[in-house]
Amino acid sequence: MLDSELKNIKVEEANLWSYVALQSIQIMKLKGSGNGYEEEKKQLIEALVRASKSIFASSQDNIMKMLSEVEEGLLKVGYKVKVVEAKLESRGAFGLSADFGVAAFELGLSFDPILNVPFIPGSSLKGAVRAAYTELLQSKKKLDRDAAEREAERLFGGPGEQVGAGLIGFTDAYPIATGEGGYLLYPDVLTPHYKDADIELDAQPSPHVFLTMAPGTRFRFYIFWVENRGGRTLRVKGEDTDLMEGYMIADKPSMRSSRVHLGWVDLAVLYALGLGVGGKTRLGYSTLRIVRYEPPRGEANAQS
Repeated sequence: MLDSELKNIKVEEANLWSYVALQSIQIMKLKGSGNGYEEEKKQLIEALVRASKSIFASSQDNIMKMLSEVEEGLLKVGYKVKVVEAKLESRGAFGLSADFGVAAFELGLSFDPILNVPFIPGSSLKGAVRAAYTELLQSKKKLDRDAAEREAERLFGGPGEQVGAGLIGFTDAYPIATGEGGYLLYPDVLTPHYKDADIELDAQPSPHVFLTMAPGTRFRFYIFWVENRGGRTLRVKGEDTDLMEGYMIADKPSMRSSRVHLGWVDLAVLYALGLGVGGKTRLGYSTLRIVRYEPPRGEANAQS
């Protein structure tokens, strides 16, 4: 019954989360019986990639509305907010351990089942920027690792009552324009060579197709902050600035930009996105280029 019902579903009109979950059941059945599940996976991923054009078009207005509401909500509760837009320079692998697609393809993708699109989790952005910030403090300011970590805790927060919530936060990043060829999703192949092999000569490569986000996809997210919280203070003026007020990054920013024009967190955002956010960054995945970086809106109130 499930087979015939699935064949009648138009992927372009489906909720992809539910559709992939149902298709995954079929793939797992085929895998268990040893009958042609790789071909089934290939057909599924091709259908998802083709459908991503029209699905994004039908979701775009809701995405923009949601982003606008998030920005206004942050402003209303007293945060200062910077609008950031970034473009994928390579295929995006975000949330490889996420539920969406993992049963069918063994690697997942962060996915919003309500808006019906993939996204970059704000936690991934914050983690990448924090790591880049710590590295910059060590390489540029010559702080030792412990001092750099303490400084990172001042801004980004940490466990325990002594530190708690950070001064700076990052929202999830949602696609606002499709990538190459008008696609939002892209197929990719991973070949793990050494599974169940004692030596290289015994290896039997078994390619795995999986979903990524299309290069060229443009995202929007928000950086939001308070200037004081729990005795910690955000520096927005002076030589040792965290975030520069009023500066806009050029269309093609570079790490060679003058320190006069960028605060340390601004530099860390630029650095982190260039290195990559999410999975498989060492293989060149998930690298982004900032194309919009606005002066902040709002008044950052102190919070206890």
